[in-house]
Amino acid sequence: MFSECVRSFKNRIGGLFGFSGYFAYIDFNLVGKYFPVGFYSPKGIEARDDYIGGTVDVKHRSRIANLGLTLTMDNKTEEDSTKYNLRLNFEKKIGILNAKFQMRWRYLAQTKNLSGSRIFLRIKPLKNIFIDLRLEEKYV
Repeated sequence: MFSECVRSFKNRIGGLFGFSGYFAYIDFNLVGKYFPVGFYSPKGIEARDDYIGGTVDVKHRSRIANLGLTLTMDNKTEEDSTKYNLRLNFEKKIGILNAKFQMRWRYLAQTKNLSGSRIFLRIKPLKNIFIDLRLEEKYV
């Protein structure tokens, strides 16, 4: 378990909290975040409304392939809606080739407003020499 509580300008309190679990074949992460109205971040960004969000991340490791699922939720109180991000990941390593495939979708106010996929290939013939190829497409 972890948590971080922060105090900003005008005594506004916010923070992050969560849980990480590493089991035999599955890694599990659960993260939540809360920042109230008027909270100033160290980068100078001010929260206009209460900001509530969270992330659930599940990864499966095996000899065949690594699989992952990430769900992110961010509350947008000024629009009275929630933004959802969903990502599916697939990763396979064969000798000198490492291949990753990712699909993602974003929903805002129950309407899909972004989707896309990404392919990443890395060929590593020697220890310090590698070649990367990344292909990506997005629908906004």
